[in-house]
Amino acid sequence: LHCFEDTGAIVAALTTSIPEAPGSGRTWDYRYCWLRDAYYALSAFRLLGHFEEREQFVRYLINVASSTPDLDLAPLYRIDAESDLEEHILDHWPGFNGEGPVRVGNAAARQRQHDVFGEMVLALSPVFLDERFSAERSPATLDLLQRLARKAVAVAGTPDAGIWELRSGPRIQTFSSVMCWAA
Repeated sequence: LHCFEDTGAIVAALTTSIPEAPGSGRTWDYRYCWLRDAYYALSAFRLLGHFEEREQFVRYLINVASSTPDLDLAPLYRIDAESDLEEHILDHWPGFNGEGPVRVGNAAARQRQHDVFGEMVLALSPVFLDERFSAERSPATLDLLQRLARKAVAVAGTPDAGIWELRSGPRIQTFSSVMCWAA
């Protein structure tokens, strides 16, 4: 699996520029930690009884959130919790089976995807809802959890890019609204 032990980041994939479908041109760089995808991987770990990854990811989430005091979160981050992922196309590379373009970086890091607040709250809430993780409780983590929930309330039902990261502009997204409600 794609857990980076040093920071707790869970990387979506170790690949870039593999086309979603032949001729689609949708060849994204997935070598980053998507908060949403990492939360769902974490949920699978929990079901399997693996908690070390969860502890490390919680630390990663706290680092991500502490770097943006207003909680203006990106949907994805580098493994060191930074979000500068300027997207570049490498024109001189043909791509997988000639299906370019080859991309480095991902412009989705500049998008707003409001569902991340729900996934972050769901990832952090076991610290306070499950006695097995009570040693991780702190006033700072509780404050973060409350701020994330307030932010989710503030952005619920407002336009965003949505989970499919379409570059056609923000719209009100059902999944984003549901995840804000979950927060």
